[in-house]
Amino acid sequence: MRIPARCLALLALLLSACGDQSAEEARERARQALARGEREQAIEAIDALQRAQAPTAPALREQARLLIQAGEAARAVWQLEDGLRRFPEDEALRLLLAEAALLVSNPMRTEELLAELPETKQPAEALLLRARAAMNLGDLERALVLFRQAETRDPRSTALRGPRIGALLSEGRFEEAGAAVAEARRMAHGDADLGVARAFELALHQYRRADARATPRSA
Repeated sequence: MRIPARCLALLALLLSACGDQSAEEARERARQALARGEREQAIEAIDALQRAQAPTAPALREQARLLIQAGEAARAVWQLEDGLRRFPEDEALRLLLAEAALLVSNPMRTEELLAELPETKQPAEALLLRARAAMNLGDLERALVLFRQAETRDPRSTALRGPRIGALLSEGRFEEAGAAVAEARRMAHGDADLGVARAFELALHQYRRADARATPRSA
Protein backbone atom coordinates (compact mmCIF):
# COMPACT_ATOMS: atom_id res chain seq x y z
CA MET A 1 0.00 0.00 0.00
CA ARG A 2 1.38 3.39 -1.00
CA ILE A 3 1.35 6.11 1.64
CA PRO A 4 0.13 9.48 0.28
CA ALA A 5 2.80 12.16 0.06
CA ARG A 6 0.67 14.39 2.27
CA CYS A 7 0.78 11.79 5.06
CA LEU A 8 4.54 11.38 4.73
CA ALA A 9 5.01 15.15 5.04
CA LEU A 10 2.80 15.24 8.13
CA LEU A 11 4.72 12.34 9.69
CA ALA A 12 8.03 14.11 9.05
CA LEU A 13 6.66 17.27 10.65
CA LEU A 14 5.51 15.37 13.73
CA LEU A 15 8.85 13.59 14.09
CA SER A 16 10.67 16.92 13.79
CA ALA A 17 8.48 18.47 16.48
CA CYS A 18 9.14 15.53 18.79
CA GLY A 19 12.87 15.84 18.18
CA ASP A 20 12.82 19.56 18.94
CA GLN A 21 10.95 18.94 22.19
CA SER A 22 13.36 16.17 23.23
CA ALA A 23 16.33 18.41 22.44
CA GLU A 24 14.91 21.30 24.44
CA GLU A 25 14.22 19.06 27.44
CA ALA A 26 17.74 17.59 27.30
CA ARG A 27 19.26 21.06 26.91
CA GLU A 28 17.40 22.36 29.95
CA ARG A 29 18.36 19.31 32.03
CA ALA A 30 22.01 19.82 31.09
CA ARG A 31 21.92 23.51 32.03
CA GLN A 32 20.26 22.84 35.35
CA ALA A 33 22.67 20.03 36.21
CA LEU A 34 25.64 22.25 35.38
CA ALA A 35 24.22 25.04 37.53
CA ARG A 36 23.93 22.58 40.44
CA GLY A 37 27.41 21.19 39.85
CA GLU A 38 26.05 17.72 39.06
CA ARG A 39 28.60 16.60 36.48
CA GLU A 40 27.38 13.06 35.78
CA GLN A 41 23.77 14.18 35.34
CA ALA A 42 24.93 16.94 33.02
CA ILE A 43 26.85 14.50 30.85
CA GLU A 44 23.83 12.20 30.66
CA ALA A 45 21.69 15.13 29.53
CA ILE A 46 24.30 16.16 26.95
CA ASP A 47 24.30 12.61 25.59
CA ALA A 48 20.52 12.81 25.29
CA LEU A 49 20.82 16.16 23.52
CA GLN A 50 23.25 14.64 21.04
CA ARG A 51 20.81 11.83 20.27
CA ALA A 52 17.96 14.28 19.81
CA GLN A 53 19.76 16.68 17.47
CA ALA A 54 20.73 16.30 13.85
CA PRO A 55 24.54 16.41 13.40
CA THR A 56 24.70 20.00 12.16
CA ALA A 57 27.56 22.42 12.85
CA PRO A 58 25.51 24.59 15.26
CA ALA A 59 24.38 21.49 17.16
CA LEU A 60 27.95 20.21 17.45
CA ARG A 61 29.10 23.58 18.76
CA GLU A 62 26.36 23.66 21.36
CA GLN A 63 27.13 20.15 22.57
CA ALA A 64 30.85 20.88 22.72
CA ARG A 65 30.32 24.03 24.81
CA LEU A 66 28.22 22.08 27.27
CA LEU A 67 30.84 19.32 27.43
CA ILE A 68 33.52 21.89 28.20
CA GLN A 69 31.39 23.32 31.00
CA ALA A 70 31.00 19.77 32.34
CA GLY A 71 34.77 19.31 32.45
CA GLU A 72 34.88 17.12 29.35
CA ALA A 73 37.18 19.28 27.21
CA ALA A 74 39.00 16.26 25.77
CA ARG A 75 35.74 14.74 24.57
CA ALA A 76 34.69 18.11 23.16
CA VAL A 77 37.94 18.26 21.18
CA TRP A 78 37.29 14.82 19.72
CA GLN A 79 33.73 15.81 18.76
CA LEU A 80 34.82 19.13 17.26
CA GLU A 81 37.62 17.50 15.27
CA ASP A 82 35.07 15.16 13.76
CA GLY A 83 32.74 18.08 13.11
CA LEU A 84 35.45 20.10 11.38
CA ARG A 85 36.09 17.24 8.99
CA ARG A 86 32.42 17.37 8.03
CA PHE A 87 32.05 21.16 8.07
CA PRO A 88 35.51 22.52 7.15
CA GLU A 89 34.13 25.95 6.21
CA ASP A 90 32.46 26.61 9.57
CA GLU A 91 34.65 29.29 11.12
CA ALA A 92 32.85 29.30 14.48
CA LEU A 93 33.43 25.56 14.83
CA ARG A 94 37.13 26.02 14.01
CA LEU A 95 37.49 28.79 16.62
CA LEU A 96 35.78 26.69 19.29
CA LEU A 97 38.06 23.75 18.50
CA ALA A 98 41.10 26.04 18.73
CA GLU A 99 39.94 27.22 22.16
CA ALA A 100 39.24 23.66 23.32
CA ALA A 101 42.72 22.60 22.19
CA LEU A 102 44.18 25.17 24.58
CA LEU A 103 42.10 23.71 27.39
CA VAL A 104 43.72 20.30 26.85
CA SER A 105 47.21 21.87 26.68
CA ASN A 106 47.69 21.53 22.94
CA PRO A 107 48.67 25.04 21.79
CA MET A 108 50.34 23.66 18.66
CA ARG A 109 46.95 22.39 17.46
CA THR A 110 45.46 25.81 18.17
CA GLU A 111 48.09 27.42 15.97
CA GLU A 112 47.55 24.85 13.20
CA LEU A 113 43.82 25.45 13.15
CA LEU A 114 44.06 29.24 13.05
CA ALA A 115 46.92 29.36 10.56
CA GLU A 116 44.44 28.18 7.94
CA LEU A 117 42.40 31.37 8.30
CA PRO A 118 43.42 34.31 6.06
CA GLU A 119 45.74 36.53 8.12
CA THR A 120 44.01 39.80 7.22
CA LYS A 121 40.54 38.43 7.94
CA GLN A 122 41.19 36.84 11.30
CA PRO A 123 38.71 38.15 13.89
CA ALA A 124 39.85 39.42 17.27
CA GLU A 125 38.84 36.11 18.85
CA ALA A 126 41.22 34.18 16.58
CA LEU A 127 44.09 36.57 17.30
CA LEU A 128 43.50 36.32 21.05
CA LEU A 129 43.57 32.52 20.83
CA ARG A 130 46.81 32.64 18.84
CA ALA A 131 48.28 34.97 21.47
CA ARG A 132 47.30 32.59 24.27
CA ALA A 133 48.85 29.70 22.34
CA ALA A 134 52.07 31.70 21.91
CA MET A 135 52.18 32.39 25.65
CA ASN A 136 51.67 28.70 26.39
CA LEU A 137 54.63 27.99 24.12
CA GLY A 138 56.77 30.53 25.98
CA ASP A 139 56.86 33.20 23.27
CA LEU A 140 55.68 36.31 25.14
CA GLU A 141 56.88 38.83 22.55
CA ARG A 142 54.90 37.17 19.77
CA ALA A 143 51.88 36.96 22.08
CA LEU A 144 52.08 40.71 22.76
CA VAL A 145 52.17 41.45 19.03
CA LEU A 146 49.08 39.29 18.52
CA PHE A 147 47.27 40.92 21.44
CA ARG A 148 48.00 44.29 19.83
CA GLN A 149 46.67 43.08 16.48
CA ALA A 150 43.47 41.91 18.18
CA GLU A 151 43.01 45.39 19.68
CA THR A 152 43.16 46.96 16.22
CA ARG A 153 40.15 44.91 15.13
CA ASP A 154 38.03 47.13 17.39
CA PRO A 155 40.05 50.12 18.65
CA ARG A 156 37.08 51.45 20.63
CA SER A 157 36.83 48.29 22.73
CA THR A 158 38.35 48.83 26.15
CA ALA A 159 37.88 45.18 27.13
CA LEU A 160 40.03 43.98 24.21
CA ARG A 161 43.03 45.62 25.87
CA GLY A 162 42.67 43.44 28.94
CA PRO A 163 44.55 40.32 27.71
CA ARG A 164 47.68 42.31 26.80
CA ILE A 165 47.60 44.17 30.09
CA GLY A 166 47.17 40.89 31.96
CA ALA A 167 50.11 39.35 30.12
CA LEU A 168 52.35 42.31 30.94
CA LEU A 169 51.32 42.25 34.60
CA SER A 170 51.94 38.52 34.89
CA GLU A 171 55.49 39.09 33.62
CA GLY A 172 56.16 42.03 35.97
CA ARG A 173 56.47 44.52 33.12
CA PHE A 174 54.73 47.25 35.05
CA GLU A 175 55.89 50.26 33.04
CA GLU A 176 54.50 48.82 29.82
CA ALA A 177 51.36 47.70 31.61
CA GLY A 178 50.93 51.20 33.04
CA ALA A 179 51.20 52.71 29.57
CA ALA A 180 48.61 50.25 28.25
CA VAL A 181 46.27 51.05 31.15
CA ALA A 182 46.64 54.79 30.52
CA GLU A 183 45.87 54.23 26.85
CA ALA A 184 42.78 52.21 27.76
CA ARG A 185 41.55 55.04 29.97
CA ARG A 186 42.13 57.64 27.25
CA MET A 187 40.20 55.56 24.73
CA ALA A 188 37.30 54.74 27.08
CA HIS A 189 33.83 55.85 26.00
CA GLY A 190 30.99 55.90 28.49
CA ASP A 191 30.61 54.63 32.04
CA ALA A 192 30.97 50.95 31.15
CA ASP A 193 34.33 51.46 29.44
CA LEU A 194 35.54 53.70 32.26
CA GLY A 195 34.61 50.96 34.73
CA VAL A 196 36.73 48.48 32.77
CA ALA A 197 39.65 50.95 32.67
CA ARG A 198 39.41 51.46 36.43
CA ALA A 199 39.52 47.71 36.92
CA PHE A 200 42.76 47.66 34.91
CA GLU A 201 44.16 50.43 37.12
CA LEU A 202 43.25 48.50 40.25
CA ALA A 203 44.91 45.35 38.92
CA LEU A 204 48.06 47.32 38.11
CA HIS A 205 48.12 48.78 41.64
CA GLN A 206 47.63 45.35 43.23
CA TYR A 207 50.38 43.73 41.14
CA ARG A 208 52.81 46.54 41.96
CA ARG A 209 52.02 46.31 45.66
CA ALA A 210 52.44 42.53 45.67
CA ASP A 211 55.76 42.86 43.84
CA ALA A 212 56.98 45.48 46.32
CA ARG A 213 56.14 43.18 49.24
CA ALA A 214 57.93 40.25 47.62
CA THR A 215 61.09 42.23 46.80
CA PRO A 216 63.59 42.22 49.70
CA ARG A 217 64.67 45.68 50.81
CA SER A 218 68.36 46.45 50.79
CA ALA A 219 69.95 47.22 54.14
